[in-house]
Amino acid sequence: MRVAIFLIFAVALFSLLGTFPTVPVSADTRGASLANGLIALTRFTGGRALYGSPCFLGLLGLLAVFLVGISLRQGSAWRTAEDQVRDQAPSAVLRFGLSDARIRGCVSLALSELRFKPARAGIVVKNRFGVWGPLGVHLGVLVVLLAGLMTYLWADVREVEIREGESLPLPREGITMRLDKFSILPYPGKDQAQQYVSRFTIKDDKGRRGPRELRVNHPLLLGATKIFQMRYRLEVQGLELEAFKEGRPFSSVRLEQGKTSAIPSGSLEVRFKEVLPDFRISPEGKVFSAGFIFRNPAAKILWRDPARPEAGEREQWAFGDRLSGHERPGGEWDFRVAKIYKTYSSGVRVSRDPGAPLAAAGYVVLIFSAFLSSFAIPRVLSVAAFGADGGSRLEIRGLSRRDPIGLEEEIARLAALVGKKAEAAR
Repeated sequence: MRVAIFLIFAVALFSLLGTFPTVPVSADTRGASLANGLIALTRFTGGRALYGSPCFLGLLGLLAVFLVGISLRQGSAWRTAEDQVRDQAPSAVLRFGLSDARIRGCVSLALSELRFKPARAGIVVKNRFGVWGPLGVHLGVLVVLLAGLMTYLWADVREVEIREGESLPLPREGITMRLDKFSILPYPGKDQAQQYVSRFTIKDDKGRRGPRELRVNHPLLLGATKIFQMRYRLEVQGLELEAFKEGRPFSSVRLEQGKTSAIPSGSLEVRFKEVLPDFRISPEGKVFSAGFIFRNPAAKILWRDPARPEAGEREQWAFGDRLSGHERPGGEWDFRVAKIYKTYSSGVRVSRDPGAPLAAAGYVVLIFSAFLSSFAIPRVLSVAAFGADGGSRLEIRGLSRRDPIGLEEEIARLAALVGKKAEAAR
């Protein structure tokens, strides 16, 4: 038992070490020196890679072996206790002026009131079902370890990105999930994200379709596969830019990411460098984004006039509405962002874990057995009445390895109750 407890502490220590990161934090982070010191001390464990190391798996295997041995011993401990109780020294010896037959009747009534039940000749038990408490705790841990082994050997866990309009096949479930739209739901009146929502269309092998939603902390269960919302990625594919010359609409052009385009009927070559979802202008005239939700987009435009190569490439901001005079060199050209073409990719974790149902069952057994072990403590008594000197002698022996103090109190209550009934029977 002590070896098993030591192994449990060793597993807990290794599990804690595995949670430490292996990459140092930035020096600008608060408490960076202490954090990096701990990281340096625990880097040898390999971080989360520790959980698949032979050392950690060996510890779990040893723990399982010892738990099996303890469970086998506990299975026979109850029968052994019934055999050993007669070998215990008497906890109480009572003498009465009544015959042993009448005393046996009083003892039978007292034992019934205290909820003891006969097991064999002269042996009574209470809370016999409580023997399953400690045994169930160990069996529950064994079931969880077995589930973990199944997960380690056969689980399929991977992270994938699905672009809007693309599909992810799940051949084991016989379905395909197509991402129709990814949305970011902000808190009312704030730029902080309250929820990420991926809207899918699920299609099975028979052609049946149905909509499903995936949210953070609300996994999607498809057969035996669970889908978790993890992250997202935004890809700005391009934008539609309107050009104004000397304050008048001139032309529009579709710009693509990383490409330079010519404005029709004009001599300009333009491209965009970056896009801000929700622009603001600081008192110093700098443009920045106040959030990640596309409310007031802005784009940094780079343009040049091939007929005037000496002027080089110029840079200015384009907004949803024309803002004349803001960082506009020369004042001849101005631009407006008419439309932004963007695509979201939803990052999801696909988890098909054959050990999960077994682990859940193991935890149920573990919790129930721990509760049972705390409130149903089994006790064994040997009660024998003998004739002696014109009266009778009553000997009470008991055995309870888990609660000897409670056993003594139980024997004292039994002796007092037998005495009352014997007094009433005179």
